[in-house]
Amino acid sequence: MKFKLDKGLAIKIACIAVFMLIAPFAMEFIILAEMVGIEALILSFAYYYKSSLTLLVHNWRRLQQSIYDFFQYLSSLYMFQPKSCLVHGSASFVILFFSGSIILSFYLWVPVMIMSSHYIL
Repeated sequence: MKFKLDKGLAIKIACIAVFMLIAPFAMEFIILAEMVGIEALILSFAYYYKSSLTLLVHNWRRLQQSIYDFFQYLSSLYMFQPKSCLVHGSASFVILFFSGSIILSFYLWVPVMIMSSHYIL
């Protein structure tokens, strides 16, 4: 027997798969599907998780804004200004090239970090 996978059958299979994944954790959905049908179950499922989805979207936007503010703050520090960063980056590369010591090349950045630290405090 051949099955033709059309749009309606794909949606039914996806709904059944989602509800089978939810079944071990929310038995009330299975009881509801048995009593009133899959259509009412989909509506109650959407209503049940609407507040969680709204909270998730709100927290995601807050996280994006916090990351944006953090990088905005970092770009205003003296340490990340183009003039300072270019001079210290090239000097630390030269020290790394001639000495081979990563720690020694990082020591060049200590005065710049101290200069930028007064913005943090």
